[in-house]
Amino acid sequence: SVVLLASISAFAMDTDLAAEDTRLKVRLGIKGPQNFNREILLTFDKRATDNFDKGFDVHMFTDFPNDVYWVQGENHLVIQATDFMYPSREFPLGIKSDGSGPISIKVDRLENPSPYMEVYIRDNETLETFDILTDSFEVELEEGEHNDRYTLVFERGVEVSDVVSLPYDTPFKTMYKDTRLFI
Repeated sequence: SVVLLASISAFAMDTDLAAEDTRLKVRLGIKGPQNFNREILLTFDKRATDNFDKGFDVHMFTDFPNDVYWVQGENHLVIQATDFMYPSREFPLGIKSDGSGPISIKVDRLENPSPYMEVYIRDNETLETFDILTDSFEVELEEGEHNDRYTLVFERGVEVSDVVSLPYDTPFKTMYKDTRLFI
C-alpha cells in the first residue's frame, strides 16, 4: 500500500505541473494530399535556446511524401522550442511535396497567447503574408523540398506595393523594428 500511495502522489504532482504550464504554444495543423494530417509545435521556454535542445526539440523521424516541418539549420523538426517571443521573431518552415496536390497550414490551437497576437505565413519570394489564425494557407508546389520559401511570422509585414527599389549607390538609413517581448 505504500507503493500505491507513492504512485498516486507522483501522479498528482505531475498533474499539478501540467496544469501550471503557462508557456506560449503554437500548434500548426497540416493537411496534404491522400488524407495526410500532422501537427507541428512551436513553443517558448526560457530554458530553451535557438539551437537544437535535447528534451525540447524533436527531429522529424517519418518520411512522408508531403510534409511540413520547422527548419533549424540542417535540422527538420516537428517540435521546436526557443526562449523568448517578440513580434519580429521568424521561424523558417520547410515544405516537402511530391507535387500531387495542395498542402494547407493553419493554427490548430494557440495556448497562452498574448493579447492581440497574430500569426502569419510569409512567402519569402513574393513577400505576401497569410493570416493562419482565421484561415488556412494553401499551396501547391513542385516536387521537392522547399526549405527557404516560407516563414512563420507574427507581424503582417510590408505590402508588396510598399517595397521601393533604390539604385545600388543610394545612401540609406537603417530602421529598427519594435522588439518588445511577448510573455
